[in-house]
Amino acid sequence: MPVSPMSFILTTIFSNIPLPILNAAFEPTKYQSTLDERIIDEVIAVRVLNDLNLVSGLRARIPLIDAWKQPVEQMPFEVIVGSTYDADYYLIPPSVRQGRNIVAVEQIADDYSFTAPTNTLPGSGVGVMGNSVSDLARVAISTRTQQNQPIMPTAKLLSNNLIQVYPSTYSAGMVLECSLEWDRELTNMNQNIIIPTRNLALCAVKAYIYNNLRLKVDQSEVVAGMVIGAFKEILLTYENENAQYDELLMQVRGSTLLEPDHLAAIASMML
Repeated sequence: MPVSPMSFILTTIFSNIPLPILNAAFEPTKYQSTLDERIIDEVIAVRVLNDLNLVSGLRARIPLIDAWKQPVEQMPFEVIVGSTYDADYYLIPPSVRQGRNIVAVEQIADDYSFTAPTNTLPGSGVGVMGNSVSDLARVAISTRTQQNQPIMPTAKLLSNNLIQVYPSTYSAGMVLECSLEWDRELTNMNQNIIIPTRNLALCAVKAYIYNNLRLKVDQSEVVAGMVIGAFKEILLTYENENAQYDELLMQVRGSTLLEPDHLAAIASMML
């Protein structure tokens, strides 16, 4: 049976932190919950997931549909200047974004594999000389980069999955390339990101334990059945975890850039 990335993260936490320390910090019995749920609720969902959504996300390609356009009242000068000045606004429904929120917008792409041949006669027929390989390659590249457009369409995430597309145009063939937020189980996370995320979560849990137990240890002789000396010795090794957290977060960001979809998007924008 497939194992979720969250299961890998919890296994790493239980393998590196003594169970009495985890119980003392998260107190599952007091809150009538399981230790797994307490760790997820107090650390992973509150801190790790929010930070993951800042530096990574589940990549998605969403075809833009005219039915999603939101009515916007035009200003008088927009009618005079023309459609090159105004924008369209699309409210992306939950069904096409897997019930997740959009956290970042990368670009507007074209859903067509290639455009019409460039070597054509005035009547739009293919010329007798045909099309060279270089001509077809140039057309294919311009299709992906939108260089053949008078104004390259751009997208901006406003709020609540509302996307601004400039300039106002027909949406046929346009695809929004974006990143969706992670769910609590980190479903469909690429394997390149799992190990850095696992290390980040372990660091966050250790930092939480240090912040919540450091003062309590000095006030007690025995904590969770452990002699204070052994407990404090382990606890003090977590002192610098918060300082390491940002560095580990950047490692997650770096691993995100190695995903095949991200590499393809970066290569497309460099063309």
